[in-house]
Amino acid sequence: MIIKRASSIKEALFFFSLKNAKVKITMDNAFIAKVTQKYQKKNLADFKPGDTVRVHQQIIEEGKKRIQVFEGVVVAKHKTKSLDATFTVRRIALGVGVERIFPLHSPRILKIERVKSAKVRRAKLYYLRGLSARARRLKKEQLTHKVWEEKGAEEEIEKLEAVQAKEAAQKAETKEEGKPEATERDVEAKR
Repeated sequence: MIIKRASSIKEALFFFSLKNAKVKITMDNAFIAKVTQKYQKKNLADFKPGDTVRVHQQIIEEGKKRIQVFEGVVVAKHKTKSLDATFTVRRIALGVGVERIFPLHSPRILKIERVKSAKVRRAKLYYLRGLSARARRLKKEQLTHKVWEEKGAEEEIEKLEAVQAKEAAQKAETKEEGKPEATERDVEAKR
């Protein structure tokens, strides 16, 4: 077996495409860090398990963009230093526990707000899944509001809200145009 150090992605793909050659490709960690560095966020949110956070995520459905807010307790953080770092947020919706895993460096996450901070003595709070509502309360909760947002996220949020307001105004106008005027008989019938 031949060990070959690839100095670029192009070279690595060339060696990988050789089917019959038994070549083991190694890439330098510095090179991998250099490639992934441009995708990492510069302004990282500083929160820990036990904090209650509000995550603003951009959703694209059928060509329309909207912002969905998910608020809950941070249960765990995974691989905090790498590009594939994630965090798990848990909330109770209509009596059912819902957990979502968010990639930390995703361009779709526009803003993370820390609403409350609690003192916990675990790195992973998976035990919260089996507890009742009263037992689920975390100790020494403090209201500490802090916001981390992606560069240009505020402008994006304002644009989306303006588009949604414009669409709502258009719907209201079409409803008013198609609705006939109330007659005296309709007014008397309502009394």
